[in-house]
Amino acid sequence: MFDVLVERTPSELLKHELLSNYYHEGYRNVMLQAAGQPADRVGDQAEINTVFADMAKYCHSLLDQPSRDWLHGRGVTDEQIDRHQIGCTRGYNPFIVLLEKLASGVRRNCCFYPPLVAMDAVKTHFSKEEMVLITVPFVERPGSVSNLCCRVTDDDYTEVFKFFFSHGPTALFNLDKIDASKPFFVFEGVFDVLAAERHGIPSVGLGCSTLSQEQLALLAPHYGKAVLCLDGDVAGRKGMDGINMPKHVLPPGDPDDILTATPSYAATLRDCLLSHR
Repeated sequence: MFDVLVERTPSELLKHELLSNYYHEGYRNVMLQAAGQPADRVGDQAEINTVFADMAKYCHSLLDQPSRDWLHGRGVTDEQIDRHQIGCTRGYNPFIVLLEKLASGVRRNCCFYPPLVAMDAVKTHFSKEEMVLITVPFVERPGSVSNLCCRVTDDDYTEVFKFFFSHGPTALFNLDKIDASKPFFVFEGVFDVLAAERHGIPSVGLGCSTLSQEQLALLAPHYGKAVLCLDGDVAGRKGMDGINMPKHVLPPGDPDDILTATPSYAATLRDCLLSHR
């Protein structure tokens, strides 16, 4: 899917978007190759994070009732929606409008993965009438959002795919909201974290099934307290290999599904954290 978006994005736009932003290496290389740019263009992430905090707040203000109902269907409460500033948009236009209002210096430093293509290209690729982006910010600290995780759904809210706006070097969902001096889980997804939160279980989310070096660096001060607990599938278990952290191996499934189907499993997770105090 990412390659399709790159192919449909004019090279001049790719060059603009690659001026100074940080990208996850695999995606960045695709864009660099397409735009013919060198691989050493990393910008002021702190400045970008401020822009993304504004974007997250703006999308939260746009959250409509159908999107809220979809979140409720996944178990997310209204309190969690507000606490984590979960939002939505029905296209890229709100982001473009916001960026046009910002100082030009910041706007030049704010870039996107995937490329800022027309949503029509995504609709055509998936043969959908409408696309809805559910946005979940990864907050580094108040006023600083390092990532905006987006779940793209179609017009009947069937989830299509997931991507990030600005995959920055400081990406751990919910780290800003827990007491990291006490044991907590490191899950894969944001919905795993939200499900655990509803059971009173502290956790953070990676947004993927492997830990980046930046995420490992963020967890380093919490060595012995952070318990790695990736999904109980092949990818999740492979992602835990070679990581020098306490681990909890799940049965088949992800924490969100397991806690929904078997709420009593929350006691197992709490006991695991108690054993690391």
